[in-house]
Amino acid sequence: MRKHTLLRWSFVLVIALIPWVYLFSIWSSLPERIPVHFGLDGTPDKYGQRNEIFFIPATCTLVSVLIYLLLTNIYKIDPKRRAQKQPEIFFKIAMVVVVFISCMSIIILNWTASQHT
Repeated sequence: MRKHTLLRWSFVLVIALIPWVYLFSIWSSLPERIPVHFGLDGTPDKYGQRNEIFFIPATCTLVSVLIYLLLTNIYKIDPKRRAQKQPEIFFKIAMVVVVFISCMSIIILNWTASQHT
């Protein structure tokens, strides 16, 4: 693996793991019953066990890594080969998406933790 590729993957994995660190830091303060679904007005309309909160960072981490892989390898499946001309643009977009999804995961975890049954 080239050095910059390893550095990029390290960055992606660190950013994708931040919601997990946050979840483990708030785990002891979570009630046994937590909201798992919210209505359009932001009020919880479905509750579940505390363990169901692992679904949020797991999904976000998976989506982040898959989107990163897709955007950094888009040139391999581009039939018109236009993506090969600007690979750095797709890399930057991939990084922004990974950071955005991790931030959204933390916001969702925080919102879920702050709701009381």
